[in-house]
Amino acid sequence: MIRGIVAALCLLFGTSVSALASEPLYVLMDASGSMAGGGPGEVARLRTAEAMVRDELAAVSPESQVSITYVGGENGGSCTSPVQISPLQPGSQTLVPMQASGSTPLASALLALAEGAAPGPGRILLITDGADTCGGDVCAAWAQLNAQRPELQLETQLLSPDPGDADRLGCLGNRSTGAVAIEEVSASAEETVRMDLRWWQSLTDAQA
Repeated sequence: MIRGIVAALCLLFGTSVSALASEPLYVLMDASGSMAGGGPGEVARLRTAEAMVRDELAAVSPESQVSITYVGGENGGSCTSPVQISPLQPGSQTLVPMQASGSTPLASALLALAEGAAPGPGRILLITDGADTCGGDVCAAWAQLNAQRPELQLETQLLSPDPGDADRLGCLGNRSTGAVAIEEVSASAEETVRMDLRWWQSLTDAQA
């Protein structure tokens, strides 16, 4: 899943997967109400997001530190309470399932990382199915975070987003390629289809 994209980027830009895997990882996982999914037999988007995070935890080096922050849900902030970044813990930690509910304060979560992330390089993995529902400007929040903490690299995974949300969140692409990955959650629990937004165009631009 995500590791395949990271490996491709490492081959293209000369960075080792092991180097990325040893950096602190900050997961921002959307747990708002829309992540519960819809229709009979549909995989809940939050369960898909948790599976992605488990893949990441399995791939990081033993000495790596990982912070998993739910955005929305039971304890992930709201439109009136700020998101609190969870402390770094060993990558061997167990992911505790969350029930999807509430709003999506994405901008608040990104801004919280400016102070909540430890000093030095790190990776941010943002998993969401749509835009901020609290009136926050996600692109402005990422621009501010990027200006304050340029050593933090962002990867964004969109789960079955509306086309408008995909366009609005295009600013959250990987700094090197501009790619925002889209995961289409199908009615089958075993089948997902990955599409990379602006992927081939970004690779062409990077090689030009």
